[in-house]
Amino acid sequence: MALLTTFYFSRIQGNKIYDSSGAIIGKLKDIIVEQKGERPKVIAIGIITKSGIKIVDFSYFTIEKINSKYKITCKELKEISIDSDVLYLAKYVLDRQIVD
Repeated sequence: MALLTTFYFSRIQGNKIYDSSGAIIGKLKDIIVEQKGERPKVIAIGIITKSGIKIVDFSYFTIEKINSKYKITCKELKEISIDSDVLYLAKYVLDRQIVD
């Protein structure tokens, strides 16, 4: 089991998210990153739950690789509001042709 700080988003998109007791909270929809600085920082995760989509603070999450599978655990579902200087990876980047 390894806690991850670097991972491919496409490998965890759609994965189930568990609370600390092991119950399923929902599924990962999107990752939201700050666009400030040289290296973007993950600040929030979009989760599909039974009650709709929630934007939750990333600092309460751990992503582990167990036997080549990824497990996402959330210690606390703390919803946050998002500034305008962010980027939704699934919505705007993943599977898009980017021209520089």
